Amino acid sequence: MRGWRASVSGEDLRVLAEEQAALRRVATLAASGTQPEELFVAATEEACRLLSVKYASLGRYEPDGAFTVVARSGVGDLVPRRRFASRPSPVVGGLA
Repeated sequence: MRGWRASVSGEDLRVLAEEQAALRRVATLAASGTQPEELFVAATEEACRLLSVKYASLGRYEPDGAFTVVARSGVGDLVPRRRFASRPSPVVGGLA
């Protein structure tokens, strides 16, 4: 026996394949020297697709504790470069 293998259902394999394909697309962009802003948008779009949601945003915490939106996909209130003096919601804080 070579290595450990878990039994995985057909649906689990499909989801795993979709996740790996999304990761591969973003990694290919990163390896090709895509600008960070474009890369963040691509990652956010992939997350939106994988999670089957209408919109998603990606942000970062600044050294001063502020939160800045760096990318979004779909329609939402959080627009790129919008900056919050503190965490905009418990959901964002919970995902950080």
